[in-house]
Amino acid sequence: MLTRLSEDGKRQVFRSVLPGELLGFQQHLHGPAIYSAIALLDSAVCRVPNIVKTCSSQPEFGLSLASAEANDKMLTEMYLTNIIHRSARERIAFMVSELYHRLKRRQLNRGYTIQFPLKQEDIADTLGLTTIHVNRTLHALREDGLFEIHKHELTILDYDALCTLVGSEV
Repeated sequence: MLTRLSEDGKRQVFRSVLPGELLGFQQHLHGPAIYSAIALLDSAVCRVPNIVKTCSSQPEFGLSLASAEANDKMLTEMYLTNIIHRSARERIAFMVSELYHRLKRRQLNRGYTIQFPLKQEDIADTLGLTTIHVNRTLHALREDGLFEIHKHELTILDYDALCTLVGSEV
């Protein structure tokens, strides 16, 4: 997860990073990062040394990085739109659907089951909700038969109903 603390000490999660994805670029190439990365599972991280020289000598690599950053920006905009204009139920359904589809594209799903190491606090800090509200909403979504979370795995039980709640396939 990529996180940032506000001046009053509140945590904002602004992206869940999946295997093979770019953590991102620093605002200033030689300055400190403006966010923290927290590994929820065992992870390996690769740093690209001398990014300017690498992109100059390997323009395809530079284009690939630019494309990854554009995708991250689009994803951030999708989350922002969903946080502003949707109910807690719709926000959580969007998040589940979005993570499922990104993992599926990388073939990191087992049918409708994905790894889901996020805690309720992580979901709350990602979607601008309280942990209590996330707990109640997850319980209601499970009771409605949309999905269930068990031992860090999420299984979508009714894909069509989840897409209907989200408004489309993400």
